[in-house]
Amino acid sequence: MSFKQKAISGASKVAMSPAVMKMMSNPQVQKAFLTMINANADFRDWIEGQVKSIAKNMSLVTIDDLGKIKRQLREANADIETLLDKISGLEDELAAVKKAAAKKPAARKPAAKKAAAKKSTSKKK
Repeated sequence: MSFKQKAISGASKVAMSPAVMKMMSNPQVQKAFLTMINANADFRDWIEGQVKSIAKNMSLVTIDDLGKIKRQLREANADIETLLDKISGLEDELAAVKKAAAKKPAARKPAAKKAAAKKSTSKKK
């Protein structure tokens, strides 16, 4: 049995003892525990506010700012991936069009010959 398991086992035995159960049912003790928990949360909030204020005054990045930047980077990377996929698709389509155009024989220009023939006949008149 590890130290952690022994500690948890011992703490649960103490917590379930009749004396502790009686003490914990006392409204004053419950109120004291709630006050202590709230004071801890208030102190953490105060410390966090002080750290943010100092970071702002020193132009440092806070953990919240870093989280926002990471989120924006993830979104930008997703956008880049989407654009790369679209570019790849467009390149494939362009290659197919070029391949199809290369397979078609060159169009004849009979209209140009006819136009030249008409001009030469009209000059003879």
